[in-house]
Amino acid sequence: MAAATPTRIGIPLSPTTSEFSRYPSPAFGAMLSRQAIAGDAGRGAVTNELVIDEKIRLAWVGKEPFNVVRELHGEVVSDQRHRRTVKFRVAGRNYFAKLYFGKGRAAMRPWQWAPMLVAARDEYRAARHLRGFGLNAPRPVAHGTEDERRGERLSFVVSEALDGYSSIAVVTAGWQNSPPAPRHKQRLVESVAILARQMHGAGVTHRDFDLDHIWLDDQAWARGRVHLALIDVHRVRIGMRVSPLGVWRDLGTLLANAWHLPITHRDRLRFVRLYANRPLREALTKRRLLWWLLQRRVTVSQRTSQPAG
Repeated sequence: MAAATPTRIGIPLSPTTSEFSRYPSPAFGAMLSRQAIAGDAGRGAVTNELVIDEKIRLAWVGKEPFNVVRELHGEVVSDQRHRRTVKFRVAGRNYFAKLYFGKGRAAMRPWQWAPMLVAARDEYRAARHLRGFGLNAPRPVAHGTEDERRGERLSFVVSEALDGYSSIAVVTAGWQNSPPAPRHKQRLVESVAILARQMHGAGVTHRDFDLDHIWLDDQAWARGRVHLALIDVHRVRIGMRVSPLGVWRDLGTLLANAWHLPITHRDRLRFVRLYANRPLREALTKRRLLWWLLQRRVTVSQRTSQPAG
């Protein structure tokens, strides 16, 4: 029998856990602790999954990870019925923990399984996938799913905080009253177009691709450079390629969300050229229907957003 790999510890007792091997992540480097515990029908448990980065594992040594995330002390960023987001600090670094609460498999109907059971796992995988393609996203450092005996389920993902970043929505909030320098605006339009192209080129449909979920490096922006990152990737879909409907939804959400900004017709054409990565005439001709539908969606958004006279 071959010797065990020293960098990983695993007991692949669950088919869902073995799927992690399909998403290699060089960013995780040296050690990942992976544990899958098969449920014992007599105790009412089902299957637990746990993936922890080495730095977090050392910070939580001697503690039960699921109890740690339940009792996290920090800033509660969001607290909803089925989801809570907490910002906390470990070893001098900020992290975000997203906790998803729902019913366990045994207590749910089949059509209820997908959203609550896989949200944290999807965000973990999506972030690793994006980073593997060179796209900036919060680095995930832990993910776990646990079915409790009383039929409830806890799923969580912990990611490094993007300290020093702000959302484009915040950065551009005052542009209507105080427009930016044309060169700054041009660089931002170009960078967002390239980000969208690379994201779709990686087979990723964000499904919530608006200005709140595209973040900007504050220090780089102050120096006239643009470094972007994607956040909130729990709804992401990953495939071999992005469907035309997926492209329309992502770009439509983005453009409809940005229609109020001082974006000129030339800025829009620049976006089209860089997203398509083709000469402008060819880009407009090759996907004429897409651009027409996007323009129509933006027009409808403008009409519905304007107050009635």
